[in-house]
Amino acid sequence: MHRQRGFTIIEMMVTIFVIGILAAIALPALQTLTANRHADRLSQELQIDIMYARNQAMTFQQTVTITPINNDWVNGWQINQGTDLLRENNPNAKDGEITSQAGSIEFNGRGLLSSVAAQIEISVANCTGNRKRTISVNLLGQLVTQAASC
Repeated sequence: MHRQRGFTIIEMMVTIFVIGILAAIALPALQTLTANRHADRLSQELQIDIMYARNQAMTFQQTVTITPINNDWVNGWQINQGTDLLRENNPNAKDGEITSQAGSIEFNGRGLLSSVAAQIEISVANCTGNRKRTISVNLLGQLVTQAASC
């Protein structure tokens, strides 16, 4: 009598069926995870660049300005010291929304805001939890970040 090795077609179909069910359950969770990471990344990048601009202004005691590219924060932002471009960030925020009433954020040589306090809101579609961020810069140049539900 010969002994056969391997598995039957029934066993293979059951295995594929179980893998399909697990994939169907995991896919929405992965999409949510991706949206949450995108929201976190946008918020962190903007906070880092605001702190960088303020530090540059204080270090060189010159005015440093953060302006949205093409007057829309979704396109990214540029950090300028006078006419010199210090940094440009294009965060690929097409799936997110970055809104602000501030046309630009300007720090004077002491690290203080040259204009009124700025507030920037970041939200991303399909995110869950407290991923909506409001980044405020007060007149002293300090960052205050608040999280809210998506």
